[in-house]
Amino acid sequence: MSAVLPLVRRWWWLLAVGTLAAGFVGFLVASRVPPTYEAQARLLVGPLSTDLDTQRAAGDQTRTYAEVATAAPILQGAATRIGLQGSGRQLKSKVDVTASDVTRLLAIRAHDRNPQQAAAIANAVGSELVEWASQRGVTSPEGRLTVVESASPPTHSTGPSTLLIVPLAALAGLLGAFGLAALVDSLIKVVRSEEDLASVAPVDVLGAVDGRSLPRSSRPLVVDARPNSKAAATYRLLVAKIEMGGRNGLPRSLLVLEAPGGRSGGRLAANLAAVLTNTGKRVVLLDGGPGDELTALFGLDGQADRRTAFARRARPVRIGQLTLDRFRVRGSDLLIVRPRPRLEPLDLAQATETIDSLLGEADLVVLTASSLDRSPNGLVWSRAAQATLVVAESGHTRREQIPSTLETLRIVKANVIGAVLSRDSLL
Repeated sequence: MSAVLPLVRRWWWLLAVGTLAAGFVGFLVASRVPPTYEAQARLLVGPLSTDLDTQRAAGDQTRTYAEVATAAPILQGAATRIGLQGSGRQLKSKVDVTASDVTRLLAIRAHDRNPQQAAAIANAVGSELVEWASQRGVTSPEGRLTVVESASPPTHSTGPSTLLIVPLAALAGLLGAFGLAALVDSLIKVVRSEEDLASVAPVDVLGAVDGRSLPRSSRPLVVDARPNSKAAATYRLLVAKIEMGGRNGLPRSLLVLEAPGGRSGGRLAANLAAVLTNTGKRVVLLDGGPGDELTALFGLDGQADRRTAFARRARPVRIGQLTLDRFRVRGSDLLIVRPRPRLEPLDLAQATETIDSLLGEADLVVLTASSLDRSPNGLVWSRAAQATLVVAESGHTRREQIPSTLETLRIVKANVIGAVLSRDSLL
């Protein structure tokens, strides 16, 4: 069950489409197939009231008559009687005879798309059977056949049943979609759990956080908007692990670097910075990536309404060759800085000078950078920062991309303190 629920969450749309499509096809099939009608004639074997021995003998005869009723001569005679062309074997699939040795009743059921024809077939088979018995000189009481109930044209069809076919088709579609989802899911080699991450990452896995973006809220970060939630607790726990795992406590500069496929590294870094700010520390959040995520998160492009913007612009500063735009998060002491785009690539000296300058007015600098396949600046920031935390995105980061990213960071001598998994849900 623990493996099924995540699969359902990932592929719910495929399961829904498969179920609805199969149910719709079942409805079309059921609505277009002509209805089938069933008529029944009943015959009594032996006298109505007689002694026990005769009743038992008649009961034994009942099973014999049931076999004879579907024999070729009887069916051929029935076909001729009602004017059907061709061999009586064509009636074989339309006639079903059951016998009860207790009640001594033969039930002759006929199926046809025409209700009058179904009744005619059932009555014709019964008449042929009675005639066959009389022609064979069956005169003993236990072998006598009497028509108890003649078949009449039914008013209601016996199939196809839309109420039965549609649910069965929908169930078949659901099972087929589930099988397809399981197959495709097994072929996609992405990180889905902490165990997956630990199996491919040659560094400590510090846990998992809820990387979902918040719905419309008065605050963009979960640690501020929902401080008592399980999602907020995961960020506080991550900060505690980072602090207790280091030799000298928290690193003064921490880079949150997305692994390839990542999409929530900026949000994770912002929540970490907010946790640290709420403990009384002066924190600067340096946006070292393209800036798209933090711009969308806090409205840093200046296009948001002043009454609903999450950050207000402060006076920019210049450090070396970089000009940094600064933003104060409303209702918080968190300061966000973002380097302005420049043509020249970022070098290590400039990155180190920027971090050192920011630490002159803050206790910690939390940096965020996009994956190395999107921007090489992540390598420069990782070398300049005291520590680097690699973030893998559940369901998006491929397993083979984790070792290659960590190996690249090792080559540039980055201090990778661990990896963390960002998930859409903590269930």
